[in-house]
Amino acid sequence: MLKQLRISNFTAFGAATFDFSSGLNVIVGANGTGKTHVLKLGYLFARAWPELKRSGRELAEKRVEAYFEDRLMGLFRPERLAHLLRQGSTKTTEIAAELNELTLGDQNAVPLVRRDDLTWQIQLDRDGDDAVQLKAAHLPDSTRIDYCMEPIFVPSKEIVSLFEGLIGLFEKYEIQLDETYRDLAVAMSVPERRTPSGLLPELLEKLSAAIGGELILEKGRLLLRQSANAQMEPHLLAEGFRKLGLLLYLVRNQIVEPDGTLFWDEPEANLNPGLMRPFIEVLVALAAKGVQIILATHSLFVLREIEILLRETAYREVPRAFFALMPSKGGVNVAQGASFEDVDPILSLEEDLAQSGRFMDVMG
Repeated sequence: MLKQLRISNFTAFGAATFDFSSGLNVIVGANGTGKTHVLKLGYLFARAWPELKRSGRELAEKRVEAYFEDRLMGLFRPERLAHLLRQGSTKTTEIAAELNELTLGDQNAVPLVRRDDLTWQIQLDRDGDDAVQLKAAHLPDSTRIDYCMEPIFVPSKEIVSLFEGLIGLFEKYEIQLDETYRDLAVAMSVPERRTPSGLLPELLEKLSAAIGGELILEKGRLLLRQSANAQMEPHLLAEGFRKLGLLLYLVRNQIVEPDGTLFWDEPEANLNPGLMRPFIEVLVALAAKGVQIILATHSLFVLREIEILLRETAYREVPRAFFALMPSKGGVNVAQGASFEDVDPILSLEEDLAQSGRFMDVMG
């Protein structure tokens, strides 16, 4: 799980620190304030350990540096790595993350599971006008962490209708989609479990009823199973239904599990208000079950639904952290706290408030 992210002189950020909770984390801000960049950096570091350790090789500096350079290019899709550095700044760009991961030990022949901290830090220095040198300033102790769950990142554009053949496209061609789409498609390509996840059965049944079935994977294609003998191609579904189907698929197939992290960018995209509450409630309920949720939004409707849900008895104890991003001359400012009142996120969406004022003036 992601504990902290520190950013210095990266894209829109001068200096910013994010202290995440183990439960629900909400990043709010207008367009251009770096919400998606925060999610992608958190995802980059949360995924680094399981990917680098998969081969069983040691974490040599050069190998780690090549990995981070490649992944930064793949996740952000800049023409050059130098374009990720904050414009106008000549200072070193530093990005660091602290994670809290599972360690499997042994105490008197009894399996022991505990959490240990794992820290990454990379630096990017200008090396000429349009060149950058990436350095691994701090690597984790490769002997301490036994197991890291791979995080899941759901981008703002829906993937269900694009799923068929998407992995092959990434392997053969240069396409405009960033690597979060490929990673998600790979994670979704696992065979259907014999026994569905036992998480949130009642809430998931509501989602299933809302879309008229559930997504299944059949011969490399996602289909909506409506009954034992009826199936539908997902591109015939409304886009909001595809989003609900995706969430249902991720949970029921145990792609999202307790102790893992789910990043979701703009969950409100193409989801009508009538479907927003059951969708948001599943995310909040997952946080209550031990899944770390980190979402980015600029929707007042989403914020209000989260506020309503967190006041309900079932969710009052959910760990939570809120972040409001505001642009400034020195880079994006970050307010954070354990409640909406601590960060006053509504101020970061002043255009929504301005429109509300104009609407009241017209109607008055």
